[in-house]
Amino acid sequence: MNDERLEQLLKQALIPEIKEDDLKMKRKIRSSSVTHKTVPRRTIKNRRHLPAAVAVAALLIASSVTVFAAWHYLSARDVAMANADEQLASHFEQSNWLSEYETQHCSDYDITLLGVVSGNEISEHLSKDDQGKVDGDRTYIAVAIAYADGKPMPDVQSDNFERTQFFVSPYIHGLNPEKYNAYTLSGGVTCFVSDGIQYRLVETDNVEYFADYGIYVGVSDGDMYNNQAYIYDTDTGEILRSETYQGVNALFDLPVNTAKADSVKASGIIADINDSEPNGGYLWILSEGDRWLNSLTTENINEKAKPVEDSRKTVTAEEFIFEESGETLADADTAAAIMKEYFPDGAGMSVIMEKHTAAMDDAWVETYTLNPDGTITCLRYVPR
Repeated sequence: MNDERLEQLLKQALIPEIKEDDLKMKRKIRSSSVTHKTVPRRTIKNRRHLPAAVAVAALLIASSVTVFAAWHYLSARDVAMANADEQLASHFEQSNWLSEYETQHCSDYDITLLGVVSGNEISEHLSKDDQGKVDGDRTYIAVAIAYADGKPMPDVQSDNFERTQFFVSPYIHGLNPEKYNAYTLSGGVTCFVSDGIQYRLVETDNVEYFADYGIYVGVSDGDMYNNQAYIYDTDTGEILRSETYQGVNALFDLPVNTAKADSVKASGIIADINDSEPNGGYLWILSEGDRWLNSLTTENINEKAKPVEDSRKTVTAEEFIFEESGETLADADTAAAIMKEYFPDGAGMSVIMEKHTAAMDDAWVETYTLNPDGTITCLRYVPR
């Protein structure tokens, strides 16, 4: 049965409330020796079935999990938004290298590649190199990791989280992955758990310049490259999964646009790795409280948070500037710069907020609002 007919049956018999855009999502199943599982069992087990579904039950067992799975995970766009990066989220939505999700089953886990994008300054969170220059030419990779049996992944604040690490990295055909990987490509990763699924947003130097080489994404257990998990063929340059490895060693062969290749920039990246020590390997972990803070904007704060009235205070502009600059008598230029930074429109709540969280229970954010009389109201909010 073709995908279109399957989607129609699902739409009529099982899930009439699902949006049409969701019905068009599907998953790609690779024809390699990797064992593939199209959806964790909990997705079907917990889904509300309607009487009309009985007639197609046998069909669903064989086919429908492919369609269900796309709804089960956050999208690459959602992962970027959880990191408070609307600009990157937009790029995932518009320029994702992948037209379909792909899942591979390794050991006890389902590994799903959600998206890959590359570009110069496509994120709102740009790092600087050792010389203080903005390092904005990057590749971003979104991955979901779930237990195959449906049990939840450890929360980022639990002790078990540290005991189970994963290394997500791009690899390049023809370059030894032990030397050229996310760590040496100035990589970093943001990690959080949502509804029992772990999400990782990885960034590295822009590997799209190697499009004419061939590019992979690997996900393996451990916190660095594992040479037991993969095989590098020095004759062909091909990177392969080790079939005898018992742990996690997913490997995705990416679709690439060879027109994006740039031999000069690719050679520059290789030279930088050859000539210097690796400067990557940093990990940001997002708790539930972090994701709540990242979701807040001046437009939605009253919907997602409630004010703590006891914290409300109104200060003069001079007092506010002193708090920010530490100078009792800040010069006029400094004062003007601070006010312009916080209140570029000359009124209203500032997009700059002081945020604090160790856990959701003690998360709070302090806001600053410029009043018509020139005073500034400082007010804390906590989760609703």
